[in-house]
Amino acid sequence: MTPIPLKMRREMAEMPFYKHCARHNDECNGRITWEHALIVAGKRLNEIWAIVPLCAYHHSVDYHQDGAGLVKELNKWIALCRSTPEDLAKYPRSGFEQMKKYLISKYGLWVDPFAPKVPVVEKPVENLGILWGNRQDSLDAHLLNKVFQ
Repeated sequence: MTPIPLKMRREMAEMPFYKHCARHNDECNGRITWEHALIVAGKRLNEIWAIVPLCAYHHSVDYHQDGAGLVKELNKWIALCRSTPEDLAKYPRSGFEQMKKYLISKYGLWVDPFAPKVPVVEKPVENLGILWGNRQDSLDAHLLNKVFQ
């Protein structure tokens, strides 16, 4: 297990996104931990978009260790929804693009509940950037148009 590089940890610690549980609901309990949601070639993916902040309950750590809070598929869905096409292009043989399409068709498009609200757009959007913490991510225009229909 390789730890998150110090430079990346410092950058993530400054982002508002990493200060609350990404799966925020009434079951949230305990400290915030960072989970590597995706694995490539048997190793944890050390990319900011692939690391998801979770409370102790949703990460099944500390006194929640034997609980049912950890649902890896939901964590993968959150991480992949945060990714850009450029992020996924770095891992062409991973199957992430197909996994992202599947999880979005199953759960919908994930939106950070603590992020600033996006204004309603009345016509199709070609490319819209949404702020996730201090990082600018571009969303797939096709998925975005699907949301606004």
